[in-house]
Amino acid sequence: MLKFLSKIWVICLPMILLLSVIACSADGAKIYGTWESREIEGESMQITFNADGTFISNFDPETGTYSIKGTEINISGGGEEFTYNYEITGKTLKLSYSDAIMELTKRD
Repeated sequence: MLKFLSKIWVICLPMILLLSVIACSADGAKIYGTWESREIEGESMQITFNADGTFISNFDPETGTYSIKGTEINISGGGEEFTYNYEITGKTLKLSYSDAIMELTKRD
């Protein structure tokens, strides 16, 4: 019985890992594109997340890289690194850090 269970585990483990990668990729795919905030003091913030893990924005840092792990997005650029919790609902991206929450809308 133990040999049988170990054979099943050897078969199932790669499938579980593959499904985890696909799930993470699906979450990441939702973030690709350009997102904008409402105007704050006369200016709107804009950030574009590219499929290759890079971003460009009109605020500091202006360019860099990002990675997604679970519900967190890590943004690095200009010698700085920030980690935010993120949530995408429809065309709304919510970034939160401590008490601060920023909502951005996906541009078409």
